[in-house]
Amino acid sequence: LAEEIKYSLDFSDYRLGNDGLKAIIPTLESDHLLNIKVLDVSNNSLNDAGLLPLIDSLASLGSPIEELNISGNNLSDYICQIISDKIREKKSGIRYLRKVIIDACKKITEDGKRIILLATN
Repeated sequence: LAEEIKYSLDFSDYRLGNDGLKAIIPTLESDHLLNIKVLDVSNNSLNDAGLLPLIDSLASLGSPIEELNISGNNLSDYICQIISDKIREKKSGIRYLRKVIIDACKKITEDGKRIILLATN
């Protein structure tokens, strides 16, 4: 049996910020997001508003993403709910997302973590 290749894209610690992530999304949409299984945007000074366009792109493109690392950003429970809602949409590209890593996000409460856990199991 051929081993499945998992394509990953690692932008961790790039210090992108909201504007930097927004600037690279069109490039990602054109090629990479359609094949990505693992995406890491941890430690990039992102907030909910900055991450939302990426989540929307992943959901609308039909990306087969399975793992998303958003740790170490300035995110809140709001983005957890958005991700959960997108996973549950039948036509959403992130319906296969089974692991969301949200370590060291100080504004994400236990409720936000539970929302993600329920959506990905």
